[in-house]
Amino acid sequence: MFDKGKIDEAMEYLKELMIEYVEDEKVRERLHKLYNYLANNYNGLIPYRLRNISLPKPPEGVVYRNMGTMESSVCDVIKLRMKGRKMSWTKSGANSLGKLLALRASGNLYETLDSLFDDTITDDKLEEVVEQVVQLSAAEVNKKPKDSGIYPIKKAPMPFEGQPMTFGRKAIRDLTKNRVELILR
Repeated sequence: MFDKGKIDEAMEYLKELMIEYVEDEKVRERLHKLYNYLANNYNGLIPYRLRNISLPKPPEGVVYRNMGTMESSVCDVIKLRMKGRKMSWTKSGANSLGKLLALRASGNLYETLDSLFDDTITDDKLEEVVEQVVQLSAAEVNKKPKDSGIYPIKKAPMPFEGQPMTFGRKAIRDLTKNRVELILR
């Protein structure tokens, strides 16, 4: 009933159940608790698609879908890469990585990179770097380099300078190398 927007009917049904189970203290108490929770959150019970909210036109490359599709996408695309593994993220870093993962999952990574780096790096180099990024799984991105040890960041003059690199960091470095040279000219 809730998914069809029949909130009042569902609330009436809960009232009827409370009357029906008036003898069973445990069931009645749980129904009462559920009813109070739903009554206190009444406005949030209306399904999003039935709220008549006009959404702005989606940006290029974004497609609006039902909210249910978001759950599995968050799990598959973002959570498995960004959570666990004893990592922490700054808001800026998490935002950037989330955008990259979303572009990769939507199949728009190549087009976006192509539009950003148009005429700044050769097509061959761009294709090589994109292939590296697309083929890396979360396990490969986080894999320690073979000849590396654990090192504290504070020993390096700049973070990660002169230290072993992961495949993901190498791909990003290679992607931006030519662009930095062009900017400095």
